[in-house]
Amino acid sequence: MSNIAQTQSDPLVKNKNGKIRVGNPKYSRPFNLFLLLFSALSIALLAFMPFNWLQILQRLGNLGDSISHLLTIDLSEIDLVLPYFFETMCVTLLATVYSAVLGLGLAVFMAKNITPHKSLPPLLTAVFTFIRAVPSFVWVLLLLVCLGFGTAPAIFGICIHSSSFFARSISHAFEEVEQGTLDALAATGANGGFLLPTPLRRRAKSPA
Repeated sequence: MSNIAQTQSDPLVKNKNGKIRVGNPKYSRPFNLFLLLFSALSIALLAFMPFNWLQILQRLGNLGDSISHLLTIDLSEIDLVLPYFFETMCVTLLATVYSAVLGLGLAVFMAKNITPHKSLPPLLTAVFTFIRAVPSFVWVLLLLVCLGFGTAPAIFGICIHSSSFFARSISHAFEEVEQGTLDALAATGANGGFLLPTPLRRRAKSPA
């Protein structure tokens, strides 16, 4: 009886030395087994890969020269680099602005408390989870096939990938708004997408 009371009052698991046990063998043993099998498989694959290990060891002496060459700043062709640099910055800025605007609009349908239909949040969450799982350069390559070379595939490819992050973050901010704020807006005649404007945006920015 005393052991049961001691167990209930002291839920920490201790080892034989009286120290608190950090890891649980029940869960750590399968993980350790997975690491062991993964390490053995990696070593086996390296052994069967057609690597010229002697040549790799001989090239290690040139590693310092290669790193110093990469760290060298060459400004001799800066007049050719600057136009493409500004073009890249413009593409990044436009993609960010478009993603934020598109994410703000999609967040209205993803937020569970202001969505027009209850089936939209899980559906959009699944779609945007898939979009976030695909790297942005893959979307750029897919649009490159459709739109051809230029800045448009880069802008829209990054926008597709980034808008899912904006939509998810903004929808979480909308879901943190208290129901009393939504009821007050609905009492004034706002409904559906009209719950989005300034009062709700301000409340989402500072819920306190």
